[in-house]
Amino acid sequence: MAPVHVSPAIVARRKAIEKEKVKDGLRRWIAAKWKGEVREREEVARKREESSGIGRVWRLRRFWERVNRGDDLVV
Repeated sequence: MAPVHVSPAIVARRKAIEKEKVKDGLRRWIAAKWKGEVREREEVARKREESSGIGRVWRLRRFWERVNRGDDLVV
C-alpha cells in the first residue's frame, strides 16, 4: 500500500486540536480535584468550629442547616 501524503499544515492543525483537547480534560480534572479538596477542608474546619463552639450563633447555623436539609426536627 502506498503512503498517503497529507499537507504538513493539516497534520499540525490536527495535532494542535488534540493537544487542546488533552489540556481541556486535564483542566477539568484539576478543577474537580481542587473543588473536592476545598470542600473537604471546609467540612473539617466547620466540624472543628462546631465542636469547639466558635462563634456566637454556631448552634443556630447547625439548626438552619438541618432545616434546609429537611431533617426531622424535635422541638
